[in-house]
Amino acid sequence: MKINQFAYVPTTHDQIVKELADIRFLTPKTKKVFDPVMLYRQFLMKFMLEKQGHATRERLLTTIMATPEQSVDEYTKTNATITHQAFYNVALQLLQFELGVDFSDLTNPIQVMRDFGLPVSKAADPFNREALVDAWYLMLNTRTKYGQTLIDYLAGQGYYAQFGRDSGLKKPLFFNGKAQAVFNTSKLIREVVYVEAPIDSDHDGNRDLVKLEVIRPNETNKGIKVPVVFTASPYDQGTNDETADKLTHNVSNDQLTHKEPNTLTKDDVTAADPNTSLPPETKPEQITDTAEESFTKTWTYTLNDYLLARGFAVVYSAGIGTKDSDGYRTTGSIDETISTTAVIEWLSHQRIAFTNRTDSVGIKAWWSNGNVGMTGRSYLGTLANAAILSGVPGLKPR
Repeated sequence: MKINQFAYVPTTHDQIVKELADIRFLTPKTKKVFDPVMLYRQFLMKFMLEKQGHATRERLLTTIMATPEQSVDEYTKTNATITHQAFYNVALQLLQFELGVDFSDLTNPIQVMRDFGLPVSKAADPFNREALVDAWYLMLNTRTKYGQTLIDYLAGQGYYAQFGRDSGLKKPLFFNGKAQAVFNTSKLIREVVYVEAPIDSDHDGNRDLVKLEVIRPNETNKGIKVPVVFTASPYDQGTNDETADKLTHNVSNDQLTHKEPNTLTKDDVTAADPNTSLPPETKPEQITDTAEESFTKTWTYTLNDYLLARGFAVVYSAGIGTKDSDGYRTTGSIDETISTTAVIEWLSHQRIAFTNRTDSVGIKAWWSNGNVGMTGRSYLGTLANAAILSGVPGLKPR
């Protein structure tokens, strides 16, 4: 078994202390604990979540083996040092590897960690206080048996939720360079706006409006500016599969015949462009900060849901020629790319959107910090590639 351990940022001890304080593993009280054994026990008790009673957390420590003879509860009450053997036996179990199932040798946990491809401290054995703090930080950023980092696993168990009333908890909060799940996803804001793209693909004399669905943290209403993850998907507003099947040509009924070669060139078979003069831009008659439409999304990308808790807004658009947007649906065209980049321009404060399709009430992406990334697989990834290759400002390549 190998765990793909990646994306760890080497960090100085002073920065480690700061970040552990930010996530509340180091508190003003524990910063004064200089005995490594006492500090380690405090870390373990915090790991078991403070919403549980003291006795419950102590009982949990009796279920984790530190040595072949002692639980970590007994070990931290009877020993004067924290050895590498004890620390990494406990670490393996906190990382959700089961004793007797995933490993059985409590005498050489360092080798077990290496066999799994997991990082270990290079500090002297036993740990002094500084090295113990660094090793704990490294462990929190280590992948569990199931692929999450340990700090992500803790977040899923409610670690950050227990600090919900702590006004001093940073938002956004970063730990080893990764945004943490400190935003309340039970109070997300969902709103609809319409971006006017600089195209008239249906040649009706009006620029095409493109519908956007926005999901953003409630904290943005309190002044926090957030980056945006944008997914452009022609399927986002649904598909009419029955009609599409009727319009699909059944090639199995065709009788293929031999065609004689000809000397036609591309110019010979290229249709003349229609009148491509762009209609004038719609000027908003007033500006508001409040969208008037909302929506309920029955599905989203798991990645996008993951990022909402970490201080990102998520935006979806199906593009031109889809439900509630103007224009003709095309595939792989310049117009399709423009309808995508127009959304990015709005999110990065270069374009105006409207609260509905008729009233010319403008709305800005005032909650966005102007940094936009895109997600998408298959054709959705093709749209993301087209957008980044356009050079549109605001879209980040990674």
